[in-house]
Amino acid sequence: MSFQRLEAYAGRLTPVEAAAGIQAAVGNARCLLADAQLLCDAERWARAASLAILAIEEAGKIPLLRELLVLPDSQLKGAWRRYRSHTEKNVMGGFFDHVTSSPNLEDFRSLFEKANDNPKVLDAVKQLGFYSDCLGSCHWSVPAQVVDEQLAKSLLLTARTLIPAGKSAMQTAPELELWVKHLQPAWGKEMSAMKRALIDCYQEASDRGVLRGNHTVEEMVRFLW
Repeated sequence: MSFQRLEAYAGRLTPVEAAAGIQAAVGNARCLLADAQLLCDAERWARAASLAILAIEEAGKIPLLRELLVLPDSQLKGAWRRYRSHTEKNVMGGFFDHVTSSPNLEDFRSLFEKANDNPKVLDAVKQLGFYSDCLGSCHWSVPAQVVDEQLAKSLLLTARTLIPAGKSAMQTAPELELWVKHLQPAWGKEMSAMKRALIDCYQEASDRGVLRGNHTVEEMVRFLW
């Protein structure tokens, strides 16, 4: 049997195509999280941690797919490269280090700065949870000895928080059509313009009755401002 590698897609997406991609990512993230929980219940901490990180990465595809909808053609290649980059997708793995009792968008700004090395740490932990290796001054790394219960359960909690259990906003084609309408003109401009566009997007989605999830427009306003 011969193997034929399919070429990775790097073109523009329609709202319908992006919605299908988001649903694929959400569904797979939920499956990975469920598998990680099974391993955690069996006290297989290393594998549980690695699968939790994979689940976080799948959830990290959601905002990248929305970004692909509004970027100019000249930036699509780079955006698809980020979509397929492990460290670009697990940025929110450090979520709990920044969350507050009354979260605001600005609380998470440092997660996206170049100085943040948490994505590289998570990618390393994922590898250490699957493979033995020889590191440092000929030190043999064994998954079961490297990843403990506390780390595995912490990663599972992060994944569970980031992966929507039910309906979430801006994941369906009707919502994403409004996303393109409002966010594309403001994308890449000053933050205040992008925040205003996002609020307008949520407001029109709510007015049209297509906004999904439990968060209201008022809650989005408080989060952004």
